[in-house]
Amino acid sequence: MSKKMLTDAERQERREADRQKARDAVEALRTTDGWQRWLALRRHFHYYSLLI
Repeated sequence: MSKKMLTDAERQERREADRQKARDAVEALRTTDGWQRWLALRRHFHYYSLLI
């Protein structure tokens, strides 16, 4: 199975989508509810962070 080569425009579009996801995630963490959801999620994965 071969991977499809992306055009420069497709790579740029993908990078911008990734940047927007990061901006949205940071913005969510700036709210109390978003921060609490992040902490609740991390509570379930605490073991994995010890492996690093």
